[in-house]
Amino acid sequence: MVIFIKDWGFCACCWSTKGLWALTLPEATEKGALQALKQMRKAPVHNDTYGGIEKIANLEKEKILVQWLEQYLYKGKRMDFPLELDWSGFPSFYYTTLMKVSKIEEGKTKTYGEIAEQLGNPKAVRAVGGALRKNPYPLLIPCHRVLACQGLGGFTGADKRIELKRRLLELEGINVGSSI
Repeated sequence: MVIFIKDWGFCACCWSTKGLWALTLPEATEKGALQALKQMRKAPVHNDTYGGIEKIANLEKEKILVQWLEQYLYKGKRMDFPLELDWSGFPSFYYTTLMKVSKIEEGKTKTYGEIAEQLGNPKAVRAVGGALRKNPYPLLIPCHRVLACQGLGGFTGADKRIELKRRLLELEGINVGSSI
């Protein structure tokens, strides 16, 4: 499914029988959103299957997802996400890292190094970045709140997405002036 969010772009998502399997960041085009979905968790976007996960049409869940996205992207209000996430096949280090990141409060940030320290391995800074790059739910698990020690840092492994990171932080009331 592709969702158009006015002033933000297109987000693509897919569901499994266990819950939401992937949700992309906003992209400029529907094709871009589907391509991003294809790259997430190596999901082939064809034949109504996603990496062995059936595409489940669930209008009620999709309606809830759209409402959540609108609350956040239009009003800056993050609510608890009321639907199940499917973590099937996701590496445990990545899952643990993303759970730490999910605890970062709105309006706050942490560095990659701080997350690595919280995980008990201060030298795992690059591994933390790798886990965040693989985040299958980047709007739900706020990896944009994790910064490099000397500024914003990358976002989803692509410097071209840095403006989106800045925009999401500003939406949450975080001043990201030129010093970040």
